[in-house]
Amino acid sequence: DEKITPFGIISIKNQKGKILYKAKKKEHQKVISTEICEKMKIMLKEIIENGTGKRAKMPITCYGKTGTSNDSRDASFIGFAPPLVTGVWVGNDDNSPMNESMTGVKIPATVWHHFMMFAFGLESPLEKISIDRSSGKKKKIRLHSLIKNLSGKTK
Repeated sequence: DEKITPFGIISIKNQKGKILYKAKKKEHQKVISTEICEKMKIMLKEIIENGTGKRAKMPITCYGKTGTSNDSRDASFIGFAPPLVTGVWVGNDDNSPMNESMTGVKIPATVWHHFMMFAFGLESPLEKISIDRSSGKKKKIRLHSLIKNLSGKTK
């Protein structure tokens, strides 16, 4: 419920550890009420607990939203587990449609889940992940093969 100006570089140190640059902390500005913020968090938590974001569920409290654009051109999952906010986007660079079954529910939420689990030290990095294809069968596929397969042009 506070506005925080993002920045990409926190600090720069030389080889001896001397700080050459350090980002200046700015004062936070409240942009929405605490009540509205808490209601939004309840909705985003519910998406993961009981809605389209179930594949993103973690053993710690997290919040998120799936997204799919028209004609399956883009699929995304944006979520957070304090203090980390992460977004996963899947799509073709040329804006062509992906596999018709691609949605934010599938690959983006699954990738987000595994990234966040690793980031919080809850699992080791995976060479393979399980996915539920339209056939209903579970397969183990290397992540790069999975993304290549699902982001392939449909025409």
